Amino acid sequence: MIVLFLTLFLFVNADSKPTSWDCTNPIEITCDGKTCVSSEKDAFTPMRVTIASDGSMEVCAYTGCWQGTGKVLKNESQIVFAGTDLRFSTAPESKENILIGIDSRDNVGFVKAGAFSHPLVCKVREQG
Repeated sequence: MIVLFLTLFLFVNADSKPTSWDCTNPIEITCDGKTCVSSEKDAFTPMRVTIASDGSMEVCAYTGCWQGTGKVLKNESQIVFAGTDLRFSTAPESKENILIGIDSRDNVGFVKAGAFSHPLVCKVREQG
């Protein structure tokens, strides 16, 4: 009985660390509700997006980062992160709702933050 409990404990806790991804956008797209415009290659600074399966997220753009924890919805390999009223590090009074989706099969995703609507290319972060 003790061996069964220890085996179950180790199995459950072996996956206790959240999976996390580091992402960036290969193109920049801004949308205003009527149309979307993409920026020329090398005419923008890529975002740095870090997300984890526990809902923690950091979305950095130009002068700062939105940081916080969002709700997580998972359906097989598809994971959606929804952060509400995340504060921007250099303008704490500025809040934004952030939506991030990722397909863990190929680590390709999408981020929607304000007018930004970018595809993402992600890498699984090494757990340490």
